[in-house]
Amino acid sequence: MKSFVFLLISFVFGNISNAQIISSDINNLLRHKSIEEQIKIVDSAAVSIRDVRPQEALNLLKYNLSIEKQNQLHKEFINTLLITSRTYRNLGSFDTAQRYVDTAMMVAENYQLKSEYGRIHDFRGLIYLRVPDYEKAIESFHKSINSSLALKDSLILYDAYNHLGTVYFYRYEYKKALSYYKRALDYFSKTIQKKRPPSIYDNIGICYTNLNRLDSALYFQMLTYKALNLSKDSLVFAETCLNIGSTYMKLKDLEKALPFLEQARAINTNLKIDYGQIISNLYLGQLYIAKKDYDRAIKYLILAKELAYKINYLNQIKEVSLSLSKAYAGKGDYKNAYKYSSILAEVSTQLYQEENVKALNELTTKFETQQKQQQILLLTKDGLLKQETIKHNRIIFSITAGVLLLGCLFFIYRFRKKKKDNEILHEKNIAIAHQKQQIEKQKEELQQKNTEITDSINYARRIQSLVIPSDQYMKEILPHYFVYFVPKDIVSGDFYWVSNINNRIYFAVVDCTGHGVPGAMMSMLASSLLDKIINTEQVVYPADILKELHKEVVTTLNENITQRDTKDGMDIALIMYEEQSNRLYFSGAGRPLYIINKGELQIIKGDKNSIGDTLDTETASFSQHEVNILPDMYIYLFSDGVPDQFGGDNSKKLMVKNLQQILLNISNKPVLEQYWAFKSAFEGWKRNTDQTDDVCMAGIKFL
Repeated sequence: MKSFVFLLISFVFGNISNAQIISSDINNLLRHKSIEEQIKIVDSAAVSIRDVRPQEALNLLKYNLSIEKQNQLHKEFINTLLITSRTYRNLGSFDTAQRYVDTAMMVAENYQLKSEYGRIHDFRGLIYLRVPDYEKAIESFHKSINSSLALKDSLILYDAYNHLGTVYFYRYEYKKALSYYKRALDYFSKTIQKKRPPSIYDNIGICYTNLNRLDSALYFQMLTYKALNLSKDSLVFAETCLNIGSTYMKLKDLEKALPFLEQARAINTNLKIDYGQIISNLYLGQLYIAKKDYDRAIKYLILAKELAYKINYLNQIKEVSLSLSKAYAGKGDYKNAYKYSSILAEVSTQLYQEENVKALNELTTKFETQQKQQQILLLTKDGLLKQETIKHNRIIFSITAGVLLLGCLFFIYRFRKKKKDNEILHEKNIAIAHQKQQIEKQKEELQQKNTEITDSINYARRIQSLVIPSDQYMKEILPHYFVYFVPKDIVSGDFYWVSNINNRIYFAVVDCTGHGVPGAMMSMLASSLLDKIINTEQVVYPADILKELHKEVVTTLNENITQRDTKDGMDIALIMYEEQSNRLYFSGAGRPLYIINKGELQIIKGDKNSIGDTLDTETASFSQHEVNILPDMYIYLFSDGVPDQFGGDNSKKLMVKNLQQILLNISNKPVLEQYWAFKSAFEGWKRNTDQTDDVCMAGIKFL
């Protein structure tokens, strides 16, 4: 008999003999029991406590591994490895969990225990599901199905189809998820019901919820609720309560949702299940936001936030941050609303962006290339057919004029040739039809990718809108102002920023590198840094603020400063109005300040260097200008998208001279009328021309 390959477990856990110490209570249970009975008792005890006392459970499992090693119990050894893997998976130790699964597979392969393959692949898929790595999870669950079909192992087939549905549910492909859940339901026999909770009904229900078929959703969810209420399966029961509460929230029936969510929270809190506590607190927070009870909402959401950070679940951190931002905004606490919107932007950027854009570019290139290849193929084949037809027509003419017999022979030849040409043409049509089907399929995929990316960018717009000061907040600080702000794309690289601290009013117009999503991501960074430098660190004067901003941008964008792309950065016009002295302080990086007083224009140029355009963070400096503020004096700040806009009769740039004239023409009007006058002049210039860049123009009157 082959020696047992327990060398495999040497990298999974250390000195196994150290794990053989178990409590006296367990020892008493094991007395006078067979080895197989002892293993079942210890495994059962470990499973019962792994969610509440995981370290004690791991000690029990390592005890079993040592017994199984000594007695060369291969299947039992694999089973304990998988239970141990799940315990580490629940703790969030995914690498360790994976090593136990890998060891289980190596043991199964070494002893040709093919009946274990399906279960091992299923456990591996569950780890990938939690990481998450959905592609590898799908691959693992399909391997589980393929391994189990030949063995007709209904339990593993049920698990694998159920878990496949969950992968697609997490990928928001609810129809596909539903199809796999229904496949799993086909295997949900009375025998399996004794081994598995009826969560499959709940899974089907939550799919119907997301497909907006809420009556069907509640039907299946209540089936689960009633079954579990009898079986007292607390963890799955808590999840079902969450899902029923979620469905009632979608139906806007908050009163019916509340008891289910509270029941779920109580169970998860009692059992100390971190993930369940996150979701139940999150849902309760969202419910109280809907009820406009923002203080109670924030209480639950803060609890969810702390647990989400504890186990580093990015998706939940994103959802909690969005809800906290809404709650604080509803309460009127814009500082905290902005704080959580910044966290939301950071996590959202981390979760998605580059992969979707890359996939779209690759698919677009492939689609265009295949279109061109198809056109070339059609033209080439059609040209060849035309040349052969002309050639044979000449032969027909010469032979007909000469010898009738040869003419008859030619007609026979032509008949055969025409038949062959028709066959070629038929094959060509089949090939074209096949290519057309492929192109249509790829077109659908491209449209789907476009939709996904547009949805992501629209979501980014929602995030960015939380950073842009609201009109109400602006009026509290600057009663006499207007801002004309028009992004080129859905999101913007331009933005404006305002703050009032220690009787000093700060206002900036910022033009970040690029536009669209890259520019918007840079604008989120710039807004966060301005908030940190001015509001938190309380740097007072604009020149010092720009110097500190330059340093932060250079060091933040790349840890290896020698490899930074110096194109990353921004232009900014920043003013500080000191109410006590009635003086205005201005510093600009690549942007000027326009002042109009009684029809006279004064231009204060900013420094030529931009923020982040040099790697020098020590000697880089910015000029500071001081202005005495007079009654009826107007201050104007703007991004370069304004003078660079093409339009007019000859489709030329607006240029600064025309912009100056527009501002002189409108400066004698009240500030609200200035907005409409500027909008009319600028859009009258642009007409139907595409917008060149993001546009931001601000006008302010202090006295």
